[in-house]
Amino acid sequence: MSTFRRISARELPSIRELYSLSRGAAKTMTELARIRVDYDPHIPEQDKQILESRRDVFVEATGTTDALHWTFVEDVKGCKYYQLRNYSRREIGYVELTLDEIGSLDDAEIKAIVIQNERPCVDVEKRIEEWIIRLEDLYQQVESWLQECPDWTGITGHIEQLEEELMRQRGVSPRDVPTLVITNGSRDVKLLPSALWIVGANGKVDVLTPAKQYVLFDLAPDDAPNRNWQIVVDDYRRGTAPFDKQMLLTVLEGA
Repeated sequence: MSTFRRISARELPSIRELYSLSRGAAKTMTELARIRVDYDPHIPEQDKQILESRRDVFVEATGTTDALHWTFVEDVKGCKYYQLRNYSRREIGYVELTLDEIGSLDDAEIKAIVIQNERPCVDVEKRIEEWIIRLEDLYQQVESWLQECPDWTGITGHIEQLEEELMRQRGVSPRDVPTLVITNGSRDVKLLPSALWIVGANGKVDVLTPAKQYVLFDLAPDDAPNRNWQIVVDDYRRGTAPFDKQMLLTVLEGA
């Protein structure tokens, strides 16, 4: 995938000049707010909100003094990339990123992509291996809580992982990932992994009951000593709550 593309050697500043533009005189919040950022009308509203949340870092990284414009393209494999164009120094070029990158990379990594054409190395297969381990640890914890619920039993299984965008980019095939079904013989509560690369979280697990659906997110980074599983309570507008033993019992009671 192309990252920072040059339009014309005479039109473009050097990498050193571009770096100087972005790291020179620091912009105040007021100055950053003056920069216009336009969005292609076909960009979904939820994606636009993610782009807008990283607005200031892209303004700083490009060194723009006028306007930026977001649009998106889709390649032959169905991978969607967002393109950021900087119009303040004529058509100086554009940078392409996936929505996952925009939402999950930190400010320094974003600036490296825009300014220095460097991307963090993502070991996709290793992340999937770690995802499987985290899921197994989660299910073991749930099964330990079930010892206080003699009417409910946990049954582990597997499903094929959904092929996510970064996997398609790197040519990594889906793996079998673990699942957990909690049953009392008449009602089932299913924990099904649905995504690993997700903006703002480190994996997502759907919790399906006969009465309603919940969502679990791991909000801890990869290198954290402990996981931080949070459950969406009722709907996204009410935020999340820690997924602990008491919350599991609440889910089972409402199943």
